[in-house]
Amino acid sequence: MLTASSTVPPGVKERVLWDATRSGDLNGVVTLTADPLLNVNCQVGELLSSPLYCGSYFGWTEIVAHLVAHPLIDVNLPQKEGATPFMVACFQGHEGVVRILLDDPRTDVNRPKADGASPLYIACQNGHTAIVELLLCDPRVDLSHSFKLDATPLFVACQQGKAGVVKALLNSRRLDANRPINTGETPLYIACQNGHVDVVRVLLGSREISVTRQRSDGSSPFLIACRNGDLPLVHLLLEDGRCDVNACREDGASPLFFAAYSGHAEVVQILLADQRVEVNKAVAAGATPFFIACQYGHKEVVKVLMGDLRVNINAALRDGTTPLTVVLGFGHAALLRTLLAADRRIDTNTVIAKNESAKLDLLPQWATLLESISNPQVTPLDIVRASKVEESVRLFTSYCDNPELTRLALWRHPEYQDALPAELFALVVLLSDGYIRVSGKGDNSELSRFFKVARQLPLELQMVLSRRTFLSPRNLIPSRHVEPALRKVLGNFYVDQ
Repeated sequence: MLTASSTVPPGVKERVLWDATRSGDLNGVVTLTADPLLNVNCQVGELLSSPLYCGSYFGWTEIVAHLVAHPLIDVNLPQKEGATPFMVACFQGHEGVVRILLDDPRTDVNRPKADGASPLYIACQNGHTAIVELLLCDPRVDLSHSFKLDATPLFVACQQGKAGVVKALLNSRRLDANRPINTGETPLYIACQNGHVDVVRVLLGSREISVTRQRSDGSSPFLIACRNGDLPLVHLLLEDGRCDVNACREDGASPLFFAAYSGHAEVVQILLADQRVEVNKAVAAGATPFFIACQYGHKEVVKVLMGDLRVNINAALRDGTTPLTVVLGFGHAALLRTLLAADRRIDTNTVIAKNESAKLDLLPQWATLLESISNPQVTPLDIVRASKVEESVRLFTSYCDNPELTRLALWRHPEYQDALPAELFALVVLLSDGYIRVSGKGDNSELSRFFKVARQLPLELQMVLSRRTFLSPRNLIPSRHVEPALRKVLGNFYVDQ
């Protein structure tokens, strides 16, 4: 005699019933289930799925309702991998089937698959918002049930970018919105890591969300957004007053540090515009955002940072290694040209103490370079010569001999148009065209620097600039007289005012 718990090899009628259920043949299912000897819980196929499971999988609402009403049906009979009819209906997003099974008190609404995933977890993972809303209305559903790494339904919805599901879960107010997985990532963190802007926007709309909660290593949602160079997320988080823009990892790395490390110039620019950001915050070894950008040769990031006068471009590691020396050592010749051409004073006299370097966790390439130098006190010239990058050696040697002349030569090259010092550019153009006047008393440091550089210009241009500087009427020396000389010396940098 067959009972609800019987599992027997399917006979001919059982196979026909399974096929009828699979194809959506309601009349065939009704006719076959009228046989009292028929095993309605037969399991067929490689996955050993029952007729009710099969009907739930394909979303045959009327067939499922008929099978559930059978007195011998096992509504929780799982297939080979542990998935029940209710589980597969949630997985497939069949709202009608889910309603039918939820209305049956026998349905185990929390029974997980063999791997531990619950029906709610699966519905959230697949973004079935309507199914999730149905489950949230049932007090039997366990919202705290977690999966691998202790991931909750909210976590997986954030991970997969299911904004509608996230909103439904938050509105239920029956869960811990900040519950992390075993490695410390919160739902907000994983949404930021995966770049789901819509999900982050929904999360930030909840007062329950902790924007500053960090991972076990100290990484914050804002830090990971900066590291990934995700501009929309960076903007969104900066607009939230709860965001800590300087929250660091355990090693001291800040969001700005990681943006510079990863070469995200636009993110760096956004961060510099926020006065809360600590622009010189260093990691334990002493590396600042500017240092790390120089180390990895991120030219655009370096230019952005050099444009902010708050940035200490000479901040060194504990052993004395400066951004300049690391640029020399790693052979970043193009970046070296940018550093030397820029209107910032680079420290060329720093000395590296090799005994202190041994205490730092340096990159193998850098440690090998230092070891190749016999001097215990290593100078930038020692570093550039040991690097054996001919262009860097030639340029840095020239700079050490005559900094102003070297910089002037760099400014004349079209590649360094954006590196032309603003004060020199403005003075050359505005003085020449008579838009500004200076007293010439020599108490203006900017003017003194201008004349120091101007002495390197051709005599004809010096005379023109001198006459314009000392209050000569504009109409005495028209722009057309100045233009050819400026074009010759400054190449493409002349701007006709």
